Amino acid sequence: NGELQKGTAIPPIYYMARMFLRQTFNLGGGQEYIAGAPNQLASNVDKRRLSISYGSFSALDFFDANTYSHDPRTQFLNWSLMASGAYDYAASSRGYTYGLVAEYYHDPEWVLRIARLAMPKSPNELDLDYGLTQEYGDQAEITHAHAVDGQPGKVRFLLFKNQGLMSTYTDAINFGISTNTTPDIFNTRYAYQTKWGYAINGEQAFTEHIGAFARWSWNNGQTETQAFTDISNSLSGGLSIKGTYWGRSQDTVGI
Repeated sequence: NGELQKGTAIPPIYYMARMFLRQTFNLGGGQEYIAGAPNQLASNVDKRRLSISYGSFSALDFFDANTYSHDPRTQFLNWSLMASGAYDYAASSRGYTYGLVAEYYHDPEWVLRIARLAMPKSPNELDLDYGLTQEYGDQAEITHAHAVDGQPGKVRFLLFKNQGLMSTYTDAINFGISTNTTPDIFNTRYAYQTKWGYAINGEQAFTEHIGAFARWSWNNGQTETQAFTDISNSLSGGLSIKGTYWGRSQDTVGI
């Protein structure tokens, strides 16, 4: 459940989720209006532009987006549906990271994003490697927008590579054999390891009120999970139907 609440502390604990700087360089091609939204100020920008964001945020603020399956507060809850299951995206145990993201918009159809983001110093811990030199995640994603019978759609292709002090499953199993105990990932973090993978992510509107999504993701599956899920390959898909058909436009049914 991606909407898991870790609210057991009394009194409440306050921590920073997002704080970042963004600079946009306009490069021509005519202007378009960007409406205000979470993490986005309303503004007029060029259709061709370069945006640089630096600071603290969620990796999913930029990568692996999907209109119909991305926000567990209002859409599908399951971790393998709110994002690509095999995308071990950079995050502390609270789900936030730190780093640098560059986005190049080439007219409305194409967007290229690249980033280096901080990974936790130990898997699934709060302490991030702010130096971005030992535990980090690199990712690049290209997005193409299109229309089918006048209805909008998008296809995204994501490549990622993580580096960190992680145990391999082979080392964990060998540790268990040599010590006559169960496999142990906590005592076999011997060296910096690399995890890499990809995700293909599509969405398509059929009408103004019905849309579909699908994701396929894969990683090399040789190391323990660094931040997100114990998934090395994942296929998901579904439908989203707005309640306009029964007079409640704010309703959504997901399948």
